[in-house]
Amino acid sequence: MRVSPVGVVWTCSLVVLSLLLPASQAFKVVIAPGKTECIAENIGQEHFQVPGGPRIEGALFASPRHPHHIPYLTVRLHSPQGDQMWSQQNVQSEAQFNVAAGGPGTYKLCLYNGYESRVDVVADLVYFTLGHLRRPGQLQVPKGSSDTRSKDLASKDHLDDVRRNVMVVGELVDILSGEQKYLHRKLERHIQTVVSA
Repeated sequence: MRVSPVGVVWTCSLVVLSLLLPASQAFKVVIAPGKTECIAENIGQEHFQVPGGPRIEGALFASPRHPHHIPYLTVRLHSPQGDQMWSQQNVQSEAQFNVAAGGPGTYKLCLYNGYESRVDVVADLVYFTLGHLRRPGQLQVPKGSSDTRSKDLASKDHLDDVRRNVMVVGELVDILSGEQKYLHRKLERHIQTVVSA
């Protein structure tokens, strides 16, 4: 049985990817009225060398600790320079964001529970991760017969292409994993609502 070189490259890429992939950040925290909680994500320079430009993506749920109060959560995303890049006020149930990153550094997402909510808020940040607005490039298969292809050595350009593809696939896996977690949590919330009604 003959194994395709492209199949070997993809298999090796997926194995390396599964070992090296960082999980997208997520956390659940209770925020008292008038208090703020923040989480940070660092984006390295290498992500700005890939066409498409990196984007910060995330999703969260907000729930009051007491069922007869409405939460008033404010969500803010800050650049490494401290500038506010995105915000949403009066989040009472859920919020999603997808914002272009401005450059390398640490991006901070802050959750503020306003005094007017008068109740502790459970903020469930389902995911907070990095993505790009593009699809992985095509792998270049060396030309020639199967005998000459198996003897060819990969060039640095080929390695760089494979590394970029591994990084892109990793980002897509993080985003899909985050969206899956978000939909599971949303389903759980709907089930709780149906059961309690």
